Amino acid sequence: MQVPFQIEVGCNTILGILHIPAKRAPGSPVVFMSYGLNGNRVDNNRISVAFGRKAEESGIIFCRFDYRGLGVSEKDFWEISMTTKIEDSLAVIEFLKGCMQAEKHSLFILGFSDGLRIAVPLLKHDIDVSGLILWSPIFFIETKYVDSSIPKKFEREPVSKEVVFPFKGLWINQKHLRQQVVLGTEYEDFRKFSKPKLSVFGGNDPATLATFKQINNGVSDIHGAKNIMIPDADHLYSGSKWTQQLITETVNWVKDVSEGSIDK
Repeated sequence: MQVPFQIEVGCNTILGILHIPAKRAPGSPVVFMSYGLNGNRVDNNRISVAFGRKAEESGIIFCRFDYRGLGVSEKDFWEISMTTKIEDSLAVIEFLKGCMQAEKHSLFILGFSDGLRIAVPLLKHDIDVSGLILWSPIFFIETKYVDSSIPKKFEREPVSKEVVFPFKGLWINQKHLRQQVVLGTEYEDFRKFSKPKLSVFGGNDPATLATFKQINNGVSDIHGAKNIMIPDADHLYSGSKWTQQLITETVNWVKDVSEGSIDK
């Protein structure tokens, strides 16, 4: 069952979808998704929709939504930043808590690609998170894999005339750009998070190679960490068999953690 929802954040409307199992036991796990730069509507194979449907079948509640400035939510992209995305995420999570009322549940945060720049900082807030899932995480990147076709200068956004950085069809404001390119403490925060952590990588994804090496080399020192490599998969798991494996591995892991098969 897919249930549309809308909430107000900063006088702007955020729209999203809850995937809710038709039959579920009290205390169903809840997965909240944090997207990469382009958001929910540019995923190959509509991967978040496919995950939501599989979650429904598996007794898992799944939440997907558009940040302000993306998709069908209000605002323009050049007005937003990592800060507003975290604000949006906290507001949606608070909405989810209200939906669950007093029902005890396990909350999982899922960060896709550089969505980890939202997912990991959420761990510092007053949220009871049972597990962290990262698909194609980019904590580190080697400069030789940076797309040379990306423009190196700012422009004026045609309508607002704001100074922006054009990136793959997006107008990024100066604050947002600084937040994107400056490496913060996300990797150390990831390491310190004491609950179970699942990281999934594509075997043919140069963008995450440096991150995979770093996490894989230190996995024995990172409490509760599990790494999965999907052979030949690209960054967005654009092949249907890669998408299917990604979703199956993730759903099974969430169920195992929720049922206590993996130590919390």
